[in-house]
Amino acid sequence: MADRIEIKMDFSSQDIQRQLQRLEERELPFAMALAATRTAKASQAAIKNEINRVFDRPTPWIQNSTYVLAAKKSDPTAIVYAREWGGTPAPVTLTPQIEGGQRQYKRSEGALRAGGYLPNGWQLAPGPGAKLDKYGNISRGQLQQVLSGLRVQRDAHQNRRQGKPTEFFVVRPGTSNPLQPGVWQRVGRRPTLILTFIQQPNYSQRLDWHGVALRAGEDAFADEVTKAIDDILSKTFSR
Repeated sequence: MADRIEIKMDFSSQDIQRQLQRLEERELPFAMALAATRTAKASQAAIKNEINRVFDRPTPWIQNSTYVLAAKKSDPTAIVYAREWGGTPAPVTLTPQIEGGQRQYKRSEGALRAGGYLPNGWQLAPGPGAKLDKYGNISRGQLQQVLSGLRVQRDAHQNRRQGKPTEFFVVRPGTSNPLQPGVWQRVGRRPTLILTFIQQPNYSQRLDWHGVALRAGEDAFADEVTKAIDDILSKTFSR
């Protein structure tokens, strides 16, 4: 009776070299591109988590303000881009929160300024009579009604179609009117404040957009490279 069992495996050195050459030329670049794309997605997820942590009820536009451009075998660079809506990238909208300072004027503020209602250095905030959406902003329908009522819409047809010209009136800052500066709506005998005029505030940094993304990418990259190479090796040598 044999006291041992011998298992002899005879590998062809040429076959191994071909496999390794194929791995180096075709599979490793794909693995690096895959790792880069997965790392970028980790950074993207970290940005979204930080937005939800920092802000109270951020809108879907802000929450989903990034997308990932996947890496390729020929260029293993994945990029986290900021989406644009209406030609404005999300980081531009969030610049005061990312870098501190003053925010850009909104379109509605620009319309009221062009109409001579909102002085320079002042911005809008919802008043007690504003109908708020689930994100805490004045509803789009009511805002359009206000702009049309004050005849400051770019579209003259909208100005004629929506809002009554005598329904809204504006109290400018610095006047002798006892009412608070803002846009008021006539409701019966007592007017209601729809939009308040506030002096342009200076914001402190709240959202570390770039730092969060870089730290998440640095933390994820090594693991993603290992996982991508393992995935490629398992597929290559299982063929």
